[in-house]
Amino acid sequence: MNIRNMDNNDLEKLSHLDIAYNVIKFEKKTFSTVDLLKELCSILNLSENDYENMIGDFYTSLNLDKRFILIDGKWDISENHSVKMIVDDESDDDLEEYEDMDDEDEVKEIEDEAILEDTEVLEDIDDELEDDMEDLSILSDEELEDEEDL
Repeated sequence: MNIRNMDNNDLEKLSHLDIAYNVIKFEKKTFSTVDLLKELCSILNLSENDYENMIGDFYTSLNLDKRFILIDGKWDISENHSVKMIVDDESDDDLEEYEDMDDEDEVKEIEDEAILEDTEVLEDIDDELEDDMEDLSILSDEELEDEEDL
């Protein structure tokens, strides 16, 4: 709805940023911070003193609200501007070089070597545990008491 067609009671329910958003949207032009705030003050019938007290907070609020965008010192609404993403093709060239290599065989060889090394380490640990187990013996309570007395 166009802000200029609203009555004062409805306008008072809107935030200053909502009013500024509608001004830009329905005027279909960009505004400087000063001009946009003057337009807002005109719509709300605010005094010059109110204008001076509001300018800092109004500017900060415009910067924080994602609906607004500042381009060349003029405020516009973000929905009027599209964002284009540019993909760097140089990284694709690097990938093609690596794709030409036979990486799968290299990875498989590295994995096989790692598995062999792990298997050897585990076999060594098993051998040590078996040797330690052979040296163990079960003692009766009497044998334990004799050992403690020594």
